Amino acid sequence: MRAPLLVRLLLFGILAPAVAILAATPGWFSGSPPEGVQASADAADGFAQVSAGGYHTCAVRTDGTLACWGLNDNGQAPPCPGDTDCDGILDAVDNCPTVANPDQLNSDGGRRPNGSRIPGDWASNPAADKLGDVCDPDNDNDGLPDSQEFADHCPDRLVADSDHDGVVDGFEVAAGYDPCNAASRPTWTSGLDSDGDELLDGVEHDGYNTCAFTGDTTPGWATCAVPQDSDGDGCSDTLEVLDLNGDRFTDSGDQFELNRRVARKTPADDPVSESVFDVNKDSYIDNGDQFEMNRNNCGTNRHQLGCPKCPADVAGVDGDPAITRVKAGSFAKRTSTGRQAVTGVGFKPKLVILSGVARTSDGFAGGYQYGFGASDGVTSGAISGWSWDARGLLGSDADRRQAAKAITFTRTIAGIEAEAALISFDDDGFTLNWTTNNANPWIVNYLAVGGDAVEAKVSSFDTLNGSPGERSYTHVGFRPDALLLFGAPSFFGPLEASFGFADAARDQFAMSVASRDTGVNPTNTARYRRTDRCFASLDPAYAVIQVVSEASFVSMDSTGFTLNWTTAEWGPGPLISVAIRGVSAKVGSITEEMYGGDVAYTGAGFQPRGALFIGFNHQASSTAVDSNRFTIGVVGQDGGESSIWVSDQDNIADDTHTDQGTYDDYCYFSENSGKSPPPVFETAATSTSATSMAPPATWCPAPANGRGTATPTCRPKSKRWR
Repeated sequence: MRAPLLVRLLLFGILAPAVAILAATPGWFSGSPPEGVQASADAADGFAQVSAGGYHTCAVRTDGTLACWGLNDNGQAPPCPGDTDCDGILDAVDNCPTVANPDQLNSDGGRRPNGSRIPGDWASNPAADKLGDVCDPDNDNDGLPDSQEFADHCPDRLVADSDHDGVVDGFEVAAGYDPCNAASRPTWTSGLDSDGDELLDGVEHDGYNTCAFTGDTTPGWATCAVPQDSDGDGCSDTLEVLDLNGDRFTDSGDQFELNRRVARKTPADDPVSESVFDVNKDSYIDNGDQFEMNRNNCGTNRHQLGCPKCPADVAGVDGDPAITRVKAGSFAKRTSTGRQAVTGVGFKPKLVILSGVARTSDGFAGGYQYGFGASDGVTSGAISGWSWDARGLLGSDADRRQAAKAITFTRTIAGIEAEAALISFDDDGFTLNWTTNNANPWIVNYLAVGGDAVEAKVSSFDTLNGSPGERSYTHVGFRPDALLLFGAPSFFGPLEASFGFADAARDQFAMSVASRDTGVNPTNTARYRRTDRCFASLDPAYAVIQVVSEASFVSMDSTGFTLNWTTAEWGPGPLISVAIRGVSAKVGSITEEMYGGDVAYTGAGFQPRGALFIGFNHQASSTAVDSNRFTIGVVGQDGGESSIWVSDQDNIADDTHTDQGTYDDYCYFSENSGKSPPPVFETAATSTSATSMAPPATWCPAPANGRGTATPTCRPKSKRWR
């Protein structure tokens, strides 16, 4: 029986409502002027006059406003023009204009969580507000002030219905009930519908804290000018209550999910989902909820505000960039130099990761030529490896390349065979410029990550690890949530590539592959992986390929990260780091299945929106093992998925020894090259859904001998990503 193989993941998860952090302007400056202020009296630079002293400088802008910087111990500098709290956010768009909050966090300004049993991650929120957390006295808008709630126990100041009994905390307290005991709740009664929105007054007050009539102030509303739309977001209360899957539309999708729950086809094991399903807040999920859903469905047009799709809100999914967006896809590279626009992403990315092999269609064939790279829109970094196949008595010939490009493909004879820089991130994708290219439309896979709160930084940095010990790297500029390291820092010389991951919880993984160069016969190739390291490097210059450099992850720091170099025979040269924040991220291990079927992977603690897979294609081992083989796969929130695989077999004399492949409907696959062509299909996985750690996968069947057919026959049962 074939031993289980290891696969690594980096997951991008659901994000709490937030916006991008802008630079703040402190009240005490020293030295340089504040951001955006140019020390010049040239009117073209925005200033008409500048007066500078030893410790303090003032300038008059061309619009007549004053800017001062320098010593401010006696308040010499005036308040920031148009920004009362000097937090870098202009008052006109600041959700707390008199209290500094550069992160603009607004916990009750977006949608409601809908739990694990409803797709879409969020339900619409009929009682959202526009105040940031630092100036909002009620951060879950439940009618109970934060001063009477808690951050670490019930009643929760960020959960409107702490005990998930269908009644908001504020109403329970006002009516003399316990907001932390689901058995203690007001008895549901019928009554008036004062605003005619088909939600009874009692349901609006105790279930959602929405307005029941014009001028309603119970509990906690200052005014209710349009009671059918309590939060004034242009979407009626009724529609938001019934929009279970968060697409800002009440339609058959919401009906389908509710009907499944009433028919008990959806388990009643998630209190968050249960509270959302109970639309009429009578503590039962039954035909009463179905009645509300059916009579207010957009097919009957019974809403007070009509049924067009509502505007996107702060933390929405469709059309709203505030939440993490992850898209996996592929495209055929152009066949000449010049620009190429990649569209269909559906949002403007903050980070793009690219990978590909020398293939123009799905399948595998001889050869080893891969490219891998990443870009944050400003800085890019890429690596490539190539191994010459079927050289016979001439022996091996292999090379590698590392470049400041979004993707690169190297080859000994042609040198740089194809290479592209990223020109821009666009509203529906990104644009590449192929500075060197061949005539082959090779398939390139991508993983795009976006969202207002997402920040990414791609850097090339010197490890400076000539000896063992801890080293801190401050080139990132922020505290990352997740870290990807990769490198192959020499243009000429043996083939070597290294990949490593780390998350804020100190989960980590490292992998390295290598092939000896220059006429070695039989071939000499190896691979190495560790789950207690975040970086490792093999040196193929040795007769016995060995580990020469590796590091374990220590911490994410305010401007970067710290590594502990446990092996440092020599420095691996410049590496590429991809740091990202504003996401939930988890690094973990799964095992390749030897037989077909759906397998659920749990343990991340959140519902992922995408994953990056790195496969070692070998059973667990803490030492270098034979053959240079690995898989890179990606999957996005809409079920899009693709993967590549390369193999350079070890100890092959005078024969074919390299293979490569790509598939756009598998998030992971591997093959067994053997000593003669063709390679046979070992295993493959397709994403079907996501619940907690990783997308549960449908694995292709593998017979008892561990081998599949040369053409994969397994296809996804569903590409729905929940």
